[in-house]
Amino acid sequence: MINKITSIIMVIFAIALIYMGGQLLLAGGSAFYALMGVGVLLSAILLLMNKRSALTLYALLMWITLFWTIWEVGFDKWQWIPRGDLFGVLGLWLALPWVVRPLYQGQRRFHPFLGGSVVLMVLLVIGLCFYDPLPQQGAINTPRNASATGGAAEEWSAYGGTTDGQRFSALKQITKDNVKDLEVAWTYHTGDLRQGDDATEYTFEATPLKANGMLYFCTPHNEVHALDPETGAVKWKTTPDKNRSYLQQHQTCRGVS
Repeated sequence: MINKITSIIMVIFAIALIYMGGQLLLAGGSAFYALMGVGVLLSAILLLMNKRSALTLYALLMWITLFWTIWEVGFDKWQWIPRGDLFGVLGLWLALPWVVRPLYQGQRRFHPFLGGSVVLMVLLVIGLCFYDPLPQQGAINTPRNASATGGAAEEWSAYGGTTDGQRFSALKQITKDNVKDLEVAWTYHTGDLRQGDDATEYTFEATPLKANGMLYFCTPHNEVHALDPETGAVKWKTTPDKNRSYLQQHQTCRGVS
């Protein structure tokens, strides 16, 4: 009964491979998936007929998949996953005793070719976990900019004032003695309001940057505004493309640095 259910699942898997692999082939892609679909379909038919050759054929398909994967992407383990994950899981299932035993009338629980292939490939995958296909070694030749040691003064050119992110200003015009006398110098309204199809997380968290005599900040819809810091008059603003597909989850622009 287990083998019949397995055969049906394999047939569905094979049809999907043949169909989608055929689409890929017609688009100029690899013929591998369509051919593998045919192979899996043959293996499913043999398993439904209670033939041991079903497992032998599938083991052969696994080796073909392995060599093709190595030929196409080398030993980059992350690129192995989309090429061999389903084949590997199905091969592991077919190698289990409750699939093998009915094919040998209960006399054997291990298929030498398929079982040995699965063991070797599992060991290979474990070994690949300790292999870096893209090692990055060497030295950075460009000098690093020294971090600012004090607080920001007239210019606020980074998110936290300086590259150290201290969020502290060294200016002395405002003190604890005169802060009570401060009044609103100007206000500015961006006009960027929440819309009906905006994301749930919609927040205005921009920290304005002051550089070269201008005040810059951004809005939740990624508009960038430049103001005169003394009067609040808008100098210019830019609105991005109206394609709103990037606004599906978070709408928060914290700054332009």
